[in-house]
Amino acid sequence: MEYNEIREILSRYWEGETSLEEEDLLRSFFAGNRQELPADLLEAAALFGYFVAEGEREMTVFEELDLREVEDMDGLENGSVAEIPVLEEQPEKTTGVVTMPRPYQHWMKYAAVLLLGVGLAYSGRQFKVKEQEMSDHSMAEALNKADTYDDPKEAYAATKKALELLAKNLNKGTAQAKKIAYFNEATEIIKAD
Repeated sequence: MEYNEIREILSRYWEGETSLEEEDLLRSFFAGNRQELPADLLEAAALFGYFVAEGEREMTVFEELDLREVEDMDGLENGSVAEIPVLEEQPEKTTGVVTMPRPYQHWMKYAAVLLLGVGLAYSGRQFKVKEQEMSDHSMAEALNKADTYDDPKEAYAATKKALELLAKNLNKGTAQAKKIAYFNEATEIIKAD
């Protein structure tokens, strides 16, 4: 069979318009050892190869059923429900279950409740300590003592020094930005030429 015929059947297969005979034809075509297939048929070859492999695989779902009893179910076509074979129940496999003594059965719950209680007590105590510290020294007094100068000249000198440091660092940044701007202008000139 020519590749063009296979391509035509494949296009109808992808559209869902093939008959069962044509699908069998495709399966048999791709089931053969086709090493020299064109690139557009390799995808379909892999798909139909998968179909063949899955069709040959044994089903493991019905391992527990006795196949002889399944074959006897052909009598159901006559409408006889009484002839349904009944599978014998196998005894249940028991597994050993370890049970804990009654008082210690829920020990994780008890530990969680205890841990929660300790955490709440600790956080309550810390809250009271912080509240007591805040009442002893108000927040404003603490900030005033730490951040201010007694002499206004010292405060002015410290502020001036901080602003000079800030200006110096900003000037360094602008000098670098000027270099970048100069470089960008040069690259634009080169691009324009």
